[in-house]
Amino acid sequence: MHLASKYDNVKLILASRRQDALEDVAAECIKLGASDAQVLSIDLADHASIPFKVKAALAMNQGRVDILINNGGVSTRAMARKASFDVDSFVTDV
Repeated sequence: MHLASKYDNVKLILASRRQDALEDVAAECIKLGASDAQVLSIDLADHASIPFKVKAALAMNQGRVDILINNGGVSTRAMARKASFDVDSFVTDV
């Protein structure tokens, strides 16, 4: 939201698994002054899809991304000694 409200001619690409939430945030960014706010649904656990999502993001802004704020992740509430290796692998991969 800060980028949308503090800088002129900001074009945002918002990416997350939850497209409905992205649409709400994009609308708010436009209200705050962003010149464009597009959404891109992405699941960071789906590694095979990431190159295609990168191409899609680049296509949204004529091949240009000036700043990437990478803030994806998952967590687990299990104690490490009680968690399976699959859980540990998933958390680490994302």
